[in-house]
Amino acid sequence: MNATISQTRPPARLVDPQGPLMLRAPTVQDAPALVDAIQASLPALRAFMPWSHLPQTVDVQYARLADVVAAYWKGEDYIWHIAHPDRPGVILGCMGLHRRAMNRRALELGYWVRTNHAGRGICTRAARMIVVLAVEHFGCRRVQCGFDTANAASGRVGAKAGFEVEGDLKGYGPAGDAAMRAAGWAADDVNRMTALDPTRARAQPWYGPLAARMQLWDWRGERLT
Repeated sequence: MNATISQTRPPARLVDPQGPLMLRAPTVQDAPALVDAIQASLPALRAFMPWSHLPQTVDVQYARLADVVAAYWKGEDYIWHIAHPDRPGVILGCMGLHRRAMNRRALELGYWVRTNHAGRGICTRAARMIVVLAVEHFGCRRVQCGFDTANAASGRVGAKAGFEVEGDLKGYGPAGDAAMRAAGWAADDVNRMTALDPTRARAQPWYGPLAARMQLWDWRGERLT
């Protein structure tokens, strides 16, 4: 059996067999499917995601994914595509762990889910999987998650994953301009910062069972400890 995961050797796939649900590393071949998922969710994304106001074409996403893939395998930044294990080519949303904290052993969680799959608990389940990965395999001392105060749905996902509110940060993220407002931008420009540490994470009732059953595979397709 292979060695355990480090931040510089992230898993290619994470699977929760209960459901089931899969998070997989991105590839440039995902560009068409990603554009499809974004276009299907554009009104919701444009309310709070600045990048959704940029052109969403296969060529644009191919160029972006080339950078995302390189950053992933170098351990610089992490994006996963949410999918069903039997339909890996259909993207249901994205999860991310980003280096936005000063502590190198702290990462920030971000997420979005395809509109026609919202409200089914998929985002919460995926967020919990990432928390387990961050704590047990990446050795994080802190996982933080910020969301705009107008984005109540995002806040509910974090709360169900155990994140605790630390405070509100004004002017933390990009402010929407007039064109973005006209296209649906709805943010308050107040970022509610939440976080959890390993002790709080492991105290969540869902954590132990998920950590015990979650399956991980490396880049060679071999099962990880």
